[in-house]
Amino acid sequence: MELDEMCKNAVMMAIEREQDLLEFYIQVAPLMKRPEIRSVFEAFRDDIQMRVDELQALLLEEEATCDLIAQELAREDAPQNLGISKYLREVELKEDSDFQDVLTIAMKRQERVVSFFTQVAAMTPVEEVAGIFRSIRNEEAGRLRQLEEIYDDEILLEG
Repeated sequence: MELDEMCKNAVMMAIEREQDLLEFYIQVAPLMKRPEIRSVFEAFRDDIQMRVDELQALLLEEEATCDLIAQELAREDAPQNLGISKYLREVELKEDSDFQDVLTIAMKRQERVVSFFTQVAAMTPVEEVAGIFRSIRNEEAGRLRQLEEIYDDEILLEG
């Protein structure tokens, strides 16, 4: 398989993962009662929608190469998470889910996406393709960090 074709396949895989997150934030953002928390979820939704649009646009470029894709997706290093989400149990989203449950679900989803892109990058032998996965992981790790900070401030500190 040609390198640029591998990059395009990597982008298609990333789009699938991002769309799953996007659907989640579209669903839960309106459920947030507190405006400041709703605005965080709406910002995540909007950021992820822009990422999906950006990734889809890259696929449509006739001359999209791995170098171009990697350059377009370049992000700073992943922020260190607080480690809160790994200590939380999985919960299901229900109609009566409270703020803590929704926040926990969001952190768990972000944690899985970060882990997925970390593992895929590590298993990818082509550095250009691995770089695409690491860039997306870094962005998702930033969202996980934000969610953990909210959890720390709103749930743990106010207990």
